[in-house]
Amino acid sequence: MRSTTRQALALTCAVGAAMISMSLAPAASATTTEPSTGAPAASASPTVDDWLRQRLELICARVPNAITRTERLTERLAGDATTPGSLLWLEEKAAEARETGRDDLATGLENRLEVRTQLADLLPERLEFLQRAVVRCEETGL
Repeated sequence: MRSTTRQALALTCAVGAAMISMSLAPAASATTTEPSTGAPAASASPTVDDWLRQRLELICARVPNAITRTERLTERLAGDATTPGSLLWLEEKAAEARETGRDDLATGLENRLEVRTQLADLLPERLEFLQRAVVRCEETGL
């Protein structure tokens, strides 16, 4: 898997984690009090809410680019046999390699085809998740 695909999948996971964290933030931000006086504890460091908001802002800023990349990858994988990197292109190249006796190359191309087929099955779900993330980011005002 290319590093860009890994980065895109990592971004998807990060968006999900941040969304879950933001929905749990009110519970995590309960005011603490000093045990001896009962007064609110002074905190010099940013609160959990501040940290989560900053993290969510960074993630929300990356979501539109992730959507664009997912759409482009979906188009490429669904392309015809003349589109380099498409599923049909890989099938054709693997068949050509088998016909010419280049079994190692054919095996590598078939393995790549298998991975990209799985990726093509995952992309519509990922796109739907990212689009829900955009709505969630807009709801939170980011």
